[in-house]
Amino acid sequence: MPSENDILETKNKRINGDATMLTNKQNFDTIDELVDFCIDEQAKQHIAEAIVCYKAGAFRSCIIATWLAVVFNFIHKLRELAFVEDKEAKKIIQELETIQAGDKVSSSTEFEKQLLNKAKDDFELISNEEYKDLKNLYNTRHRCAHPSMSMDDEIYQPTPELALHYIRITITYLLQHQPVQGKAAVKRLLESVSSIYFPDTQEKAVIRFKHGPLFKARDVLVRNFVICLLKTLLNDEHDNNSKNRHIAAFNAVWEIHPLITEKTLTEKLSDLISPLGDEKLEIAIKRLRGIPNYRKFLKADIRDRVRMCLNNIYSKDPTLGILIALELDEKARAVAVEHLKQIDVQKLLCLVQAKSHPDFVPRAVELYVDSKSYDSANTRGTQLIIPLAEYLTVKEIEIIIKGISENAEVKHSFKVKDVLNCIQSTSKISKEVFDNLIKKYNLENEWFFDNIKTGNSEKSL
Repeated sequence: MPSENDILETKNKRINGDATMLTNKQNFDTIDELVDFCIDEQAKQHIAEAIVCYKAGAFRSCIIATWLAVVFNFIHKLRELAFVEDKEAKKIIQELETIQAGDKVSSSTEFEKQLLNKAKDDFELISNEEYKDLKNLYNTRHRCAHPSMSMDDEIYQPTPELALHYIRITITYLLQHQPVQGKAAVKRLLESVSSIYFPDTQEKAVIRFKHGPLFKARDVLVRNFVICLLKTLLNDEHDNNSKNRHIAAFNAVWEIHPLITEKTLTEKLSDLISPLGDEKLEIAIKRLRGIPNYRKFLKADIRDRVRMCLNNIYSKDPTLGILIALELDEKARAVAVEHLKQIDVQKLLCLVQAKSHPDFVPRAVELYVDSKSYDSANTRGTQLIIPLAEYLTVKEIEIIIKGISENAEVKHSFKVKDVLNCIQSTSKISKEVFDNLIKKYNLENEWFFDNIKTGNSEKSL
């Protein structure tokens, strides 16, 4: 059976991330490092006395001072919430000021007794598990401060491991966090994202969040914010700017808290999509494209619905339907490939501009070698073949070279040399194979071939 100290040591290792037992010197260093996690100087001052007591070996005094840090930190956070017009916080602060003005010991004791319950239930500043640990601190503080509570004649002597444990959880659970957590924090974060001044790029959204309650947030806050963002993104009305802000916010949360975000997506995304009607599902799918790899978080039945919904999207916007299908799964991709076989030049140009994808190559090659004018050959070469050159196979390169030799509109187009230079510069074909294809289709004496060889020699130099 593990002792109390063994259990505390395990908890301390989990909280602090240590893999081995700490020596006294390491304990001191670790505490000092933990203090740096406190969000402000006032929080550091609250715990400073406890740390001094711990280092001096005064472990009863350390635990009493640690509980005082909890009390003062909670009151400090209430005052900050009251300052931003949180009604419940203002009410409690007013009650506290009345108690202090009347010097009522019993009322003050009752306030302190209910403090953790208020922190957990009214403001969600701590979780249920954190509440249990801090409640143990509260009870241990009584054993340290009130000798009459002990049935023994001996004065209660807490272990150094216990004192260190309480310092750690106080910093980890309370002092390192912003005053706004729970429902109030989610509300404030959503209001921030809804503002026209919120960034519409992930990079800038990350910077914004790192200066607010989300940066050192509890798991439950991140989870609730992710769920609320998803609900808003899937259900609410959005113009392009609003949609981009919400997508930027979601991806920023994912960057800051990847594990919690992915876990929440796995658990909730399909459930949030399930009740949507067909029309709302179409809108939701279009918006979800802004979330990378959203498809891997969809359950099988939701994937089936999305595939069925794609037929309506194809009829309204074929290019968008193809893009969504290519991102979804292999079944949807197979349908998209069939659509690509018949797509016209303008739609394919739009697709390539939106996304570079290997499945665009066969149709792009076909349209290029079938160009009916110099202008169309120039456009298709520079806007279809060159952007997709990295996906070309040797077989497709041969089709292009053969097509150039057989279609005068392509052969004599101004940009044909750029197309061939781009193809040769990729790793898809060796110089020897390329030169052999040029000779095979009798292009070595064409006007553009010297330009290609010059480009190669310059590149090799």
